[in-house]
Amino acid sequence: MNNKKTKQNKFYIYGKNVVKEQLDLDNLKIKKVLIVKKTADNKQIEEIIKKAKKQSISVEYISQNEADNKSEKSNHQGVLALIQKFKYKTYPEWQQENEEKENQVVLILDKIEDVGNFGAILRSAAAFGASAVFVLNHNQAPVNGTVFKTSAGNLSKVNIVEVSNINQTIEKLQKDGFWIYALDMLEGQKENKLWDQKFDKKTAFILGSEADGVSQKVLENSDFIISVPMQKTVESLNVATTASLCLYEYKKQFDK
Repeated sequence: MNNKKTKQNKFYIYGKNVVKEQLDLDNLKIKKVLIVKKTADNKQIEEIIKKAKKQSISVEYISQNEADNKSEKSNHQGVLALIQKFKYKTYPEWQQENEEKENQVVLILDKIEDVGNFGAILRSAAAFGASAVFVLNHNQAPVNGTVFKTSAGNLSKVNIVEVSNINQTIEKLQKDGFWIYALDMLEGQKENKLWDQKFDKKTAFILGSEADGVSQKVLENSDFIISVPMQKTVESLNVATTASLCLYEYKKQFDK
């Protein structure tokens, strides 16, 4: 199965709470809401229909079989929404919203093309309160249905900031007071272990793909290169697992 980026931008989200929550937000552009006919008289679904119509979003009624197929037989609870487009934040938008915060941790993803890993990273970012996840506008998994599902619906709880160049983003973050920690295997070098670090209030972790890791130029521009020590018989950790470990170590130091 190929989990890499596809050009398809439209995808379905489903479930009463999920659809209702997204109708109250603006980062996912909903094209239409789909309701299973036999559930239309449910009070919560009636509220969803009302919200959709108030926003001039079309409402269509479909059969149970159609809903099952569009949701890949997941528990849709009789309501789905077709997402037209995901709205990424820009660096200036994120900067303006967060410049007053003292304690911030962000993730920078260096060419993470697997949608499953991307979704899992976003879930961890939401769970540990990351201020942002920075992604490239190329060679990067898109926000799609698989990412939404893997993130457990947490897309709306994370600032996903799209950038064109990681090295330029590092420079901007450094000017904004962030210290940059790149994750690397550090083969043949004395390990600078993740859990031996005393992190700064403003910390950024850079994560690369499992195949290629963080690119050399990005490593050179980082303030620190650190690793997660493992048994020699294990080649590498899943990148989403590494993200969780980094965020946990940061949160452990500042949430006391």
